[in-house]
Amino acid sequence: MYRAADVNLGRHVAIKVLPPSWEHDPDRVARFTREPKALASLNHPNVAALHGFERAGDRRALVMELVEGPTLADLIAKGAASDSSRWCRLPGAAMPGSRSSPIGRRP
Repeated sequence: MYRAADVNLGRHVAIKVLPPSWEHDPDRVARFTREPKALASLNHPNVAALHGFERAGDRRALVMELVEGPTLADLIAKGAASDSSRWCRLPGAAMPGSRSSPIGRRP
């Protein structure tokens, strides 16, 4: 994830880039390509909004809402994320019907 400036709209955004070492792995490319479709179908305060899916040659990137604050790694290091069951419930809460939806799970 990278922090970037959207100069056209005058805001900061988060950019998630498919690592170059994964660009020629069909399974990883397919998963990364499905991710924006899944994100676009969600509307929940615990899920960052998707602003766009960009492609330049073999490079792919998701442009997302920048959410300020500590990372999950920071929270884990401080012991604030010790209740893992809470963190596991958040994605499911954002996806109505996710138990029956293929976007809620990796195959």
